[in-house]
Amino acid sequence: LRTAGIVQLLAYGEDDGQPFFAMELVRGKSLEQLIRGGRQYDWREVIRLASDIVRSLKVAHDHGIIHRDLKPANLLVADDPAAAGAAVKLADFGIAKLFGAAGQTAHGSIVGTAEFMAPEQAAGKPLDARADLYALGLVMFTMLTGKPPFRGTQLTQIISRQLHEKPPRVSSLVPGLPAELDQLISQLLEKDPAERPASALAVGRRLTAIADAAADSAAAAAAADQPAGSQST
Repeated sequence: LRTAGIVQLLAYGEDDGQPFFAMELVRGKSLEQLIRGGRQYDWREVIRLASDIVRSLKVAHDHGIIHRDLKPANLLVADDPAAAGAAVKLADFGIAKLFGAAGQTAHGSIVGTAEFMAPEQAAGKPLDARADLYALGLVMFTMLTGKPPFRGTQLTQIISRQLHEKPPRVSSLVPGLPAELDQLISQLLEKDPAERPASALAVGRRLTAIADAAADSAAAAAAADQPAGSQST
């Protein structure tokens, strides 16, 4: 997967009987580290980072690969985006799966991280790219509110909530959120994959439209606040 937004695998092999792989060095911190450190993201920042993430997901999905473990710990935020080639890089495809392959694991075992797992993944059902889109919705929710919607002290409790509980609307927790962004996150978090956006490309287009509408609204408000021009004498 050769794109700036995905951490590159540089080499792999075996040395003295030990398998190894070498990957691109990303100077920065994971999104999880930043959020745990108290970093708060406003909705404009979330749109920018989510747009980068969906571009990377589109590349993976176009190659027939589902990440299956999209979460803040696997999103590396670069200290210098220009040098890194992207503001955020998607890492750790260790449990990624090719489309059309047999069941997730033997006997439908669950693989992934419970707080950022799609309901169909938690149920051990076959997956498609929309499982990653659900996880993206969870990541966006977490960036805006500081925590994922479904937490618990036991794995089974978290999985049950992923399967059955409707998350709160982000707008009920974060004031000033554009209605279109609130609606997009809600759709990404639909339990039924058929109710989610169809693809990473579709999500990216909606994020762009939301950003453009916000920019137009801000420009119009700024123009309205300008005092009427005066004639020079």
